[in-house]
Amino acid sequence: GRIVADNCSYDVQRDEKGQVWLAVMTNTRGQRLRLNLGPLPPEMVPTSTIEIRPDGRGGWQVTAAYPATTVCSTRTRNKTLTPIDGIDAGVREVFTDTTGRRYGGGQYTKIAARAERDRARGKARNKLRAVRDRHLAKAVRAQQSGDLDVAHTARAKAARIERHNLGHAKLSRQRVHDRAATKDTVYQAVHDLVDTTAHIVAEDLCGMRGKSKFGPAVNRVYAAWQRSFLADALASVPSRRGSAVALVNPAYTSQQVHPCGHLGERRGRKVHCQTAGCPQQGIVFDAEINAARNVLARATDPEITLYTPHNEVKRILIQRAGTVENCPTTTQATPTPGGGCERNNPSPK
Repeated sequence: GRIVADNCSYDVQRDEKGQVWLAVMTNTRGQRLRLNLGPLPPEMVPTSTIEIRPDGRGGWQVTAAYPATTVCSTRTRNKTLTPIDGIDAGVREVFTDTTGRRYGGGQYTKIAARAERDRARGKARNKLRAVRDRHLAKAVRAQQSGDLDVAHTARAKAARIERHNLGHAKLSRQRVHDRAATKDTVYQAVHDLVDTTAHIVAEDLCGMRGKSKFGPAVNRVYAAWQRSFLADALASVPSRRGSAVALVNPAYTSQQVHPCGHLGERRGRKVHCQTAGCPQQGIVFDAEINAARNVLARATDPEITLYTPHNEVKRILIQRAGTVENCPTTTQATPTPGGGCERNNPSPK
């Protein structure tokens, strides 16, 4: 049902109307299969091995391979690009930049719904598995006592539970679908980011491990969050569309308060400085925006490289913050809808 031809087995010509025609050798001597590929640009004209198969609608589908350096996305980019911007990868949204723009919003709700669905399904399967084990134990006892009919009935019941309720075909299909949906969200977010940014500064997520400290429900969400998709998307999409990516050390980017440089305290989506006497004390910053600004600043940091150990990063940040007298008296945060910073009255000590 398909034809595979190398570049010696077909010819490509363009007619006077700009249409590209493909002529492929067939089993009949002197006859060729001719296909109209439409007004393809020069870089899309096939030059390597191609595959031709029916498309199921009375036509043909042609699959060809192209060098990645000559083919890029067909999405148009803005005429005025941001020269450089930092981003913070998260679970609630895929990315957040330094201006507070969120990319891939609503991701947490979808992942949390899938995690809750899998939790409920796992509890139900565990109950059915216990019922199956009871029937198997009953079959063993009946076999030992010589009651072959009861043993046969119990084994048949356990087999039916195993066959109809404890299979993995549907689970596997659903997990593949969930991964594909997450991957699509991540790649769309990266494309949106590349549309407006020429140079992207991001955290290196390859070495991040561990669990959340907020309990099993959040741990299930973190387990479903595919960090590998973020790394793959940042490695492939910007380079194909003309943007550059710089990876920086992710240590303490979420805990460091960007105006003063002190290591603050993060609670959920908010972070604040708790250094006594600091002008920033009592000001609550959006954690994602704060981290994105720290990531952007770390791109030009001569002391903290990508491979600096996290304990050395902490020592450098504490030493660099210095005394509170050197802290700026104004914040560098810009209030944004749904993010930014807000001033709270500091609680008396």
